[in-house]
Amino acid sequence: MPAAAVVAALEPLILLAGGIVATALMAAAALIIFRSNRKTVELRHHLTDGSLSPRNQHYAFAHSYLRSLAFEDPDRLVIALAAPEADDLLFELWNAVGKDLSQAGEEPGQSGSEGLEAVPARVAGRPCALVKLPQPAAATEAYFVAIVLNHDIDEPPKAPPEPALFYFTLERGVPLGEGDRTLFAEWDAAGTHKLIGDAPPPDARTFLDHVAAHLVARPAAPTTSA
Repeated sequence: MPAAAVVAALEPLILLAGGIVATALMAAAALIIFRSNRKTVELRHHLTDGSLSPRNQHYAFAHSYLRSLAFEDPDRLVIALAAPEADDLLFELWNAVGKDLSQAGEEPGQSGSEGLEAVPARVAGRPCALVKLPQPAAATEAYFVAIVLNHDIDEPPKAPPEPALFYFTLERGVPLGEGDRTLFAEWDAAGTHKLIGDAPPPDARTFLDHVAAHLVARPAAPTTSA
């Protein structure tokens, strides 16, 4: 059969195949646009529903005031948070944060102290104070704080560059799809906030297990030569 005849015979099939491919590409493009529009709508919603604006008192309590106390005197704070009056200490600190913010002309935000609680624990063989916070309502507000000593109470702190303590947070994240999102983060003594990654749902035992796994997998701090 002459080449021209072959091409003529195949032309309907070529056109059909081209139409199928074009339809598939259009469908894929429409799906991408739909998903993009959906994410845009979700983002716009988050920009107006307050979930991207942490309340000052809630944020400052976990990320500033409690953290400062922890790094100032780690052993004393962990011991205090294991005492029977630990919850009273947390309530006093919570109220002090709100008072400081008000005196500085900042709005503390509508956040009561319900749910604030201290729980003594051991994590990866280390003394730990778990602090449960009031229910977070916005990104970066914390569900829990884990203050973990890097030595036992009856032992001296390890020599630098080993840290004296670890300060971990489980924070509310910006949802990327259906359901809530949690983030695992750490503050160091230099005041650096390190986002480690996504984390399990906000359950106290699960959080402590997550902290333990992170500490076990953590490489030893590099030694410095004299």
